[in-house]
Amino acid sequence: MKLYIYILVFTLIVSCKSEQNSPSPEKEPDTIKHMPDDMAMYQRYGDSNFIPNKPIEAIMAHEILNDKDSFFAELKGKIVDVCREAGCWCDIQTENTKTLHVRTGGNFFLDTTALNKEGFFKGYLYREEQDRNQKGEVAYWATAAWVHK
Repeated sequence: MKLYIYILVFTLIVSCKSEQNSPSPEKEPDTIKHMPDDMAMYQRYGDSNFIPNKPIEAIMAHEILNDKDSFFAELKGKIVDVCREAGCWCDIQTENTKTLHVRTGGNFFLDTTALNKEGFFKGYLYREEQDRNQKGEVAYWATAAWVHK
């Protein structure tokens, strides 16, 4: 019986020591690197697991979509207009006079005071339907966002 106890104790000691000697896990590759320095200054909306990882500037949205019907992308940009009733959509500035329309689709509702603040968005770029022969405007369907407070 003592032999079994000694074997059990020995096994526990060896397993504890092997955990201490194991190499430390590597840092996550580039996920936090592209985040703003102080995330406490941002309000999270929608998907609680969303952490921006290499978001692209909204100005690149038209070029990325190109001939595709839709494309998953993380965007960042300045919010220049917000739905004042419920915060169900916003517009992000892409060029001096152009904007990209962002819909939340009921996934979340932005604070109506988000106007002129920086935002990070997760979702899909797509073309709104027009005629069969004409390409529609590029729009964005967001599932999550971080907006500067």
